[in-house]
Amino acid sequence: MTEREKLYAHHISRASFYGGLIVLLQTSPESPLIYRLIQLINAAQSVDELKKSAINEHGITAEDFQAYLVYCSGVFTNMGNYKGFGDSKMVPDLTPEKVMSKDICQWF
Repeated sequence: MTEREKLYAHHISRASFYGGLIVLLQTSPESPLIYRLIQLINAAQSVDELKKSAINEHGITAEDFQAYLVYCSGVFTNMGNYKGFGDSKMVPDLTPEKVMSKDICQWF
């Protein structure tokens, strides 16, 4: 690639990334915060390490961890916490008591 083509590819990539973040803001006021939280959690460790830590050290069940991954996938796929085909909000398949428990708050 020529230098000009490399610069074009770089800048179009950056514009696409920032455009995606704008979509989060347009989805809902809480979408950017949810996206960033999930991004920080998932970047801290590999999925295997995160799962091992959550299950072994914090008492999270395998089903709860799977529910977390499903929710993360939905947020990343739809660029927000609403489904892309309508006005249906996605919520994690975790009970409020489980999310607010001491163990899960330490995990996050």
